[in-house]
Amino acid sequence: MPNLDILDRIEGNAQPTHNAAGKAPIINEYKHAFVLRRLLATFTGGLHMTTGPAAKYIWPIQICIFLLLPAIPLVGIVVCVQESRLVGAIVGGVLMTVIFLLAELVRVLIGRHVYEMAQVDESGNAMLEGSHIRSATAHVLGARVSRLQELSRTLLAGLITAAVALAFTTHNIFSHSSFEVLAVFGLLAHAIAIFPLLTRPPPEPAVFNAQAHGSVFRTDDFSRAVVFGALVLAAALAPPAGVILLAIAACLPLLWTLGLVPQLTALVPYALEQLLQFGLGGLPATSTRGLLATVSGGLVTWGVVVAILEHTSSTSTLVSAVAVAGVGAVLLAVRAPTALFSTIFSPCMAHRRTRRIQPADVVNPIPAPTTRRTAPAPAPAAQGGAAARASSHPWRDAAVFAAAVCVAIVAPVLTVSQYNETGTQVSKSRLRTLCAVCWALAGVSILWNQLHRVFLFGVVANQLHSWITNTFAVPSSSSSSSSSSSSSSSHFSTIKRCLRWALRLSFSLVSSIALSAAINGGNGTSTCILAFAIVRAYRWCLQAPERAVLEMAIALTIMLNISATSVWLDIAFPVQLLIVAFFLDRAALFWDRLRFAAVATITVWTHADMRPSFDKLLLVTTVALAPITIATALASALIAAPLVPAFGLPLFFIGFPRPQRFWPSFPQRKRTPPDALYYQHALPALTNFFEKAREEGVLGAAVPGTCFILRFETRILVAMVASSGFDYTTYHFQGLELTETSCHTAEASHLETVLEDALPERGSLSPFTINKHVVNAFEPRLSAHLATFSDTRNVLTGLIDQPVAWDLLQDCFRYAFAFLALTEMDASSVRQAQLPTAPATTTPAAASSAAAMPSSFVDRLLKESSEPRGHAWQAADKDMHHPSRVSEAHLQKLLAALHTALFSQGRSVGRLVDAFCKKGSDPFAAFDPDTTRVAHRALCYSFKAALDLLVLGDSSVQDEDDMLQTLRDFAANWYIGPETDEWFHAVEEGRTSLFSISRSSEGRDVFASHLLTTQSVKMRMASINPEAIRGQWAELAWELLYLTNDDEERYSIQAHPQLLRNLTIQFADAPLGYSVFSQLCVV
Repeated sequence: MPNLDILDRIEGNAQPTHNAAGKAPIINEYKHAFVLRRLLATFTGGLHMTTGPAAKYIWPIQICIFLLLPAIPLVGIVVCVQESRLVGAIVGGVLMTVIFLLAELVRVLIGRHVYEMAQVDESGNAMLEGSHIRSATAHVLGARVSRLQELSRTLLAGLITAAVALAFTTHNIFSHSSFEVLAVFGLLAHAIAIFPLLTRPPPEPAVFNAQAHGSVFRTDDFSRAVVFGALVLAAALAPPAGVILLAIAACLPLLWTLGLVPQLTALVPYALEQLLQFGLGGLPATSTRGLLATVSGGLVTWGVVVAILEHTSSTSTLVSAVAVAGVGAVLLAVRAPTALFSTIFSPCMAHRRTRRIQPADVVNPIPAPTTRRTAPAPAPAAQGGAAARASSHPWRDAAVFAAAVCVAIVAPVLTVSQYNETGTQVSKSRLRTLCAVCWALAGVSILWNQLHRVFLFGVVANQLHSWITNTFAVPSSSSSSSSSSSSSSSHFSTIKRCLRWALRLSFSLVSSIALSAAINGGNGTSTCILAFAIVRAYRWCLQAPERAVLEMAIALTIMLNISATSVWLDIAFPVQLLIVAFFLDRAALFWDRLRFAAVATITVWTHADMRPSFDKLLLVTTVALAPITIATALASALIAAPLVPAFGLPLFFIGFPRPQRFWPSFPQRKRTPPDALYYQHALPALTNFFEKAREEGVLGAAVPGTCFILRFETRILVAMVASSGFDYTTYHFQGLELTETSCHTAEASHLETVLEDALPERGSLSPFTINKHVVNAFEPRLSAHLATFSDTRNVLTGLIDQPVAWDLLQDCFRYAFAFLALTEMDASSVRQAQLPTAPATTTPAAASSAAAMPSSFVDRLLKESSEPRGHAWQAADKDMHHPSRVSEAHLQKLLAALHTALFSQGRSVGRLVDAFCKKGSDPFAAFDPDTTRVAHRALCYSFKAALDLLVLGDSSVQDEDDMLQTLRDFAANWYIGPETDEWFHAVEEGRTSLFSISRSSEGRDVFASHLLTTQSVKMRMASINPEAIRGQWAELAWELLYLTNDDEERYSIQAHPQLLRNLTIQFADAPLGYSVFSQLCVV
């Protein structure tokens, strides 16, 4: 949880008292006063209400400083009127700079009294009056900051004050009586913007990136001043719209209080993303560094196009501009060029590569187990990036690169040179033909997406869904039918992949040709704007082909059917296309927000357990505010800001605009052992699944923000699209914790019910089935199978504790120990094994009969292995002048001692299970460590082998060949032992099967087994409304980080199955979310 403001920590808060009404509280009563203080501090820019001995000094000091700030620009305005505008601006700026320098001097002089407020001295006497004044001043001015930050604050405050004087005198604000209100609120906004620079920054509702108070340079402290200063400076330099800009600046205090103005850490990447999408034709990146890189590349392309359009007068001007835009599109929207570059030049730089351990490589702090057994190679982790892909598919990358060059460069250049540079205008009939082709392809795209949905348009069951997605089905158990089914599925998958690529290339090619045929410069369109539109349009054809062809169809339809005298035709066609793309994008956002608001509103009334205590008042309010809710959804869609449900209720307000990433960055890797290891094991299968789904177009046009939730076994994984391009998609995988709370269980159960109803095990839904789960924030999409762990837990009571099991355990122990001793122990180790001095309670004859070495089994092992353990046995026997068979006698003696130590204490299976789990006294404690290790593994193997035989109905080992194969399989592919660190390391090593036994002693012994086997596991997937996720994340951030409403029983975190509220919160980024696994993968 975020720390409270220092003021509130000093004052203290009462402990929460939970309501006894049986309803979850919206916000606790003890928080009401705190929230009011926060709102006041936010609105005024940092005026804090406080109590205590120094309170009577804090308030006057704060008010005096606050009233002084608007007086300084007034002095500058007066000088501007009497002397000149420049002199007045300089005077105002210098005066404000002097005030800031004096404030810093005061901080230095009283810095050592910062922590003396409301305290007593060491002698126990109350603080003196001067101490109270110094403490109050220190509290108001705050602690000292770095010199760089203080210098930046001072200069920024002076510049803003000078800009205010210039703007007010430029528009004669004080000379018109109608502008008096604007002048008053403008000066108030100036004081509120400057006050945080001089004192302490106020609490902000628009919290995006938490910055530590000890940071050298806190960017967000300048947010208010920078935004206000930018508006005022623009008003001073742009007289036609200056009054409007000043009016907006005067309204900033209200916007800051409502949390509509983002801080710089959110405003800058948000503005860059909007520029990237609508000015440069890209899509959001996975990190700020990637965003800056792709924006920089796009701006370079734009600059070259502007230079060509403005400074080239030849007939090939437009051809050159289009060619440059196409080159930029290929380099920025396609990953294949980077992959090919890595493939070609990586051998040349191989000598410079060294493998270095990075902090991200240390994924598990569990110490490695001390064992001598040889582990298989670790399972290959999913690799992302172009370099990894290039080494596997160089020819495919070359084909994609060639296709992209043809689509974005060759075809547009040929079309433009044919119809524009030659002076031959494209006839309307040809444009209508291109428009019809675009509409046909757009219809094919929509049809393709709908055929891959379980419910057509989310309402009626799709009868073709099970057939069209059968490439993800598992073949039947019969070998002949399995091979035929697999072959037909493979052929169908290949056909779908080829058809999907053909369609995507058609979308891109037709959009590019239609754009090149209809391109024009318009009448009076700015060259800079035209260059942005050209660069955006050609890159968009590769970046999002499905959306590009639909936008092209709409833009051509409008151009061909609008009146010839319309102003619309004076706009250049690329700019028309940009406008159409903007409104189509905002329409999609508006639709998603309406769906989210509808689900949140309807479910409150259809589910009684979700109604708050004031349900009747909420019903009336919701109905009355329905038009306002729709308008709010529309406004939030226009500025691409989240639609936030206040306290989880169906009462919505607009959140502050933020990047599509929502959080400052995607975590590259996150591992929280032990649960994360199971997701890590499933990651290669998940990556292959999403790669196949992308190639076949099963998931539609997955753009950044698209989110899928997968349910398989006891695990829930979320896959969110972080970025995408022509030939790649970056997914952000997040695994949720395996131990579910009651709220998580309720939502997971509802998710399973909906998925099972929509995606039955066999067959498909009956015709004309209506989606009865339409009021949900998620939609079933696909069922498939993943090669991952199948988790099985069984109760062994009644099986493992029957009398025959005891004898079978002894029999299996002999074979297991003989196998392990001959394969893992040296002959010298067997001879030098320290036997306990007097461990036996039975006679040697009895021990020999109970633990006889299986001679034929041993002989077979020695014969089948010409060099067991290298030359260890032969060398040891040669050195000791004994034949190799003498080791069998040593093994017999050692086995008899181990058998006596393990089985001579009575028929207690519970004691053996405790030895299996390494609990209680160790029966092998008297032996050397090597013998103890092998004996414990033999005990573990004997438990698994005995259980398998018991299930088959055998009371003893009947077939030694089968036993040998079983033990070899255990050694090669299994981990059998307790669920300790070795269990999780076995998962990391890629063991295909794991087995463990546990014992519960509550009342009577209850034995249980835990089995993990790698096999094809049923997985069901649904897509989640991305705006529901963003809205709930924004609400949680606002409630926790600003209001600090952290009551664990509050209404906003109660289970909401239709919205998957708790699951959505869990896969949020830190500090709000707590997923156990996180990984970015490129497919």
